[in-house]
Amino acid sequence: MPSSGDAPRHNPPVRADAWTALGTWVTAIAALGTMGIAIIAALVARRQLREAKTNRMQTRQLQDEQGRPYVVAFMDAVAHNPQFIDLVIRNYGRTAAFDVRTQITPTPQESPASSGNPVADIPIPDCISLLAPSQEWRTLWDFGPARQDAQLPDLHTGTIKYADFKGNPLSTPVRLDFSTQRGRRWVGEPRST
Repeated sequence: MPSSGDAPRHNPPVRADAWTALGTWVTAIAALGTMGIAIIAALVARRQLREAKTNRMQTRQLQDEQGRPYVVAFMDAVAHNPQFIDLVIRNYGRTAAFDVRTQITPTPQESPASSGNPVADIPIPDCISLLAPSQEWRTLWDFGPARQDAQLPDLHTGTIKYADFKGNPLSTPVRLDFSTQRGRRWVGEPRST
């Protein structure tokens, strides 16, 4: 039995308005938490959208670069006699090149001994209207041994300008150097022509 000094304690009953206030606070905290999660989710979504847009742009740029014409000029030994050198303009790209124009300085010239004529400019078209993929324009440039004695310049630089199928202007630098042909060796004797 409880002693007289120990009176039973009764918790006062919680009033309905206190429960309502507590519920309001819990709801407010839950709403703030939900709002915080929504803000974080929106920021993550925004970042993902930016990354997706960047990836799409990079993919499109890569596809454009892979699908564009790529025209170059180079020197190539003639197959049946590697002492003769051709000047070649070729499209290595996957699509056609339009309005192909070359600017090469100094103008490529043929040595007199290879043709029996005086030094002459190599005839290069002002404009090649179309170079399909893997198509090339080629002309004989010179005979290596004769060129060594001709006192002609070795280095020729310039630009090839052309357009893709959309009309976008493109260009490729040109560097042709006859000094790379000196001292070349090959198997077998070149045949005389």
